[in-house]
Amino acid sequence: MGGTTIYVTALDNIVSVNSLYAFAVFVGLSWNPIDSRNTTNTLISNPACAPLLRLVENIITFQVYSFSFFLFSTLLALSLKQSIRISTTFQMTLMAILSFAYSGRQEVKRLERKQRDFE
Repeated sequence: MGGTTIYVTALDNIVSVNSLYAFAVFVGLSWNPIDSRNTTNTLISNPACAPLLRLVENIITFQVYSFSFFLFSTLLALSLKQSIRISTTFQMTLMAILSFAYSGRQEVKRLERKQRDFE
């Protein structure tokens, strides 16, 4: 039983780090670098250095994708934590980990196909 507490603690730490990451993503999504109405919300003074609209759209798209991966990894960590707590044997935990890894791989492939269709 002592070995499983290490895994549960590690999964708790993953969820904690993910919550900090969610905060960073929301701050990033709320900041608009090309907002012409707010001149104090910029790090650049030369308008020629402002990013193009397509670049801004891509940044927001990738932040949404990364946020979805954050949600998926949090769900995965919490599910693994529960499976470790309720499993009676190591084989059951290993089977749960492998099934989650397979479903995560399928999700990554689906998002890659979606990104290719988007381009």
